[in-house]
Amino acid sequence: MATIASAGSGNWNAGGSWTGGSVPGAGDEAHIDSGHTITLTANASVGNVVIDGGTIAGGGYKITCVKTSGRLFDHSGTITGNLDVELQGTHSTTEDFMGTGNIRNLILNGSGLNVDIGRDTTIAGDLTITQGTLHTNASSNHALTVAGITRIGPDSGAADQATLTCNASAISLGSGITSSAYGVYVKQGGTFVGGSGTHTLGSLTIYNNAAAKCTLTSGVTTINGEHSGDNRSLNVKGTDGVLNHGSGTVTITYAGTSAIQELSGTLALNNLIINHASAHISLKSILTLAGTLTVTAGTFTTDSNNYALTVTGELSNAGTFTGNASLVTVRNLLITAGTFTAPSDSGSGDLVITGEGNSGSGDGYAFRRTGGTFTHSSGTVTFTDNTTVSVRMNGVGSGQKFNNVILNEASAGLILQTNDEGFYCEGDLTLTAGDFDLTSAAALVTVEGDVSIASGNTLGSISSQQTANNSFGSLTIASGGTYSATSGTTT
Repeated sequence: MATIASAGSGNWNAGGSWTGGSVPGAGDEAHIDSGHTITLTANASVGNVVIDGGTIAGGGYKITCVKTSGRLFDHSGTITGNLDVELQGTHSTTEDFMGTGNIRNLILNGSGLNVDIGRDTTIAGDLTITQGTLHTNASSNHALTVAGITRIGPDSGAADQATLTCNASAISLGSGITSSAYGVYVKQGGTFVGGSGTHTLGSLTIYNNAAAKCTLTSGVTTINGEHSGDNRSLNVKGTDGVLNHGSGTVTITYAGTSAIQELSGTLALNNLIINHASAHISLKSILTLAGTLTVTAGTFTTDSNNYALTVTGELSNAGTFTGNASLVTVRNLLITAGTFTAPSDSGSGDLVITGEGNSGSGDGYAFRRTGGTFTHSSGTVTFTDNTTVSVRMNGVGSGQKFNNVILNEASAGLILQTNDEGFYCEGDLTLTAGDFDLTSAAALVTVEGDVSIASGNTLGSISSQQTANNSFGSLTIASGGTYSATSGTTT
């Protein structure tokens, strides 16, 4: 391999621009010395490029580097205009892309090519990994910013042909993109390895193929854009595409109407946060969260198609949550502000609460409202925990009421407690399996519909005498059931 240095400033394709009078070819190193400006007027193919203090004027053209050992593109000078770079090869290399001025579009297209970035790197346009692996350098965790679109995978063939490995780096891919393109595409043969850093993505789509694989960071992934063609921020195109949540958090901050989905399947995430006052996020498939759902600001809706939502941890609402006629299952519900519209009792709609909070203002409560509005939508709330849990509807006398409530734990042990704010149902109260303990003597219980107490279950103060009045539409006590009456009046 010959090293051909610039002879002065000039056209890349003119022999007089290079020492020896020959234009560098596929077997050569093109070396641009300090003070020289070499201008591309057509695409070029060389072994490798070293910008050693000089300048390449891109002109909108591409340099393809095909060397099979060592560095392929060493940028320690200046890039002006739009320069695209394609890296081929079959080897491992550490590349320095960050002199003055940035590559517009970077392409990796070499089977077996493994590229570490040697410094924090910004790509002014698109990143395309068709073949090979791009690492953010595990020992140094360099930041990677791609202003345009990132495409991973050849869209054919076997898995793991093209990989982006993020390590613990700060990653920004297509931040804020709201065009007819996604910020990140994981195609067939493509693998996204999220690592543990902080990520910002314009939007994300994963193709419907088992060889399209994406693992999110174990840190925070912020999605701040959408694909305008289908109004999706997060889109798994089918059940064959692989999305692993990485035990991390997805925060959506897009200030507009968008949707998340796994087409014809169940979208599985860990923690999900909606956090922009103008965000309106629709669920377009079944969603299961291994962690929590937090609506800090904006709107989250299960959509008019009534997709089921399961939250293994806490659902905390300070924005707007709309349950439509979906089955919504949560460990505990905390309402601090905004509006929580519970699922209606149409179809399979129901709100199922399976446990209690374990931290902060939700601690010890299966249901707690400290502010905002709870709208029951004529639906049913079912409690299924097998321990002692509490419900607190702050301001129960100001229209904050349940409709139907059912106590129905799978195994013995559920005791639902309420404090002196009381408990109000506009529908029915049914104790199928579980006790309702009025821990405050002043707790006022009003049920406009029917109260039904099954065998082995108790309604009333279990440990101390209730003195407040109770009002029921009707009261049915099965054999073996108990109503521990107030010392006041039961109407």
